[in-house]
Amino acid sequence: MKMYTPDGSEMINVKSIEYENKRIILEVVVMTSMPAKVHLTGEEFRKVFKLISLRLIFGVIKMVFSK
Repeated sequence: MKMYTPDGSEMINVKSIEYENKRIILEVVVMTSMPAKVHLTGEEFRKVFKLISLRLIFGVIKMVFSK
């Protein structure tokens, strides 16, 4: 999965997502050249729910079903 900047440049390429030792581990490549492993704890993951709005939910559903 790739994430882009507003100008279309690749910012993050997520290579894998795993669960290990009560953490979510993302293996990523940042700006096409810097590999990293990102550890996300349960406490930090729960904070994502504060960022989700109704508009975001409908936008995601629309993205999933559009071409």
